[in-house]
Amino acid sequence: MINRTVIGQTSRLGKIVDHRETYGRHLIKKITQKIAPKSCLDVGAGKGADLSIVKKYSNNCELNALDFRLKNQNLIDLGANIFKIDLEKDDLPFKDNSLDFIIANQVLEHTKEIFWINHEVFRSLKIGGHFLIGVPNTLSLHNRILCLFGIHP
Repeated sequence: MINRTVIGQTSRLGKIVDHRETYGRHLIKKITQKIAPKSCLDVGAGKGADLSIVKKYSNNCELNALDFRLKNQNLIDLGANIFKIDLEKDDLPFKDNSLDFIIANQVLEHTKEIFWINHEVFRSLKIGGHFLIGVPNTLSLHNRILCLFGIHP
């Protein structure tokens, strides 16, 4: 068996998932280093893990977060502008063609109005900007095994 784990990280399957690749954070780092965005929006920012990567590699980037908690201390500490909207019906609070980088990591699978969300993302994204979408891979081997045991990944 191949041991591809990060020390201190575990998975429900006994440490066979490479957590360095979980959630695509290595891709966020790579894109941020390549494009050096001046403005970034994280849709469903959570605790700000993705925005902290952007800040680390593009320190002067304006950070924006959509999150259901306006008083999210992690996002406040990052210096992010926090917006609370209904993603499935409200306009994104940005001008047309105004953002360099938009991240929607592990959020779109929870929505129904995907066409509206994409409309608003592409309206707000600059021409030549980057949109990173991360969704769970339910077809991966470890997620298929979880499903066999009645566990939704």
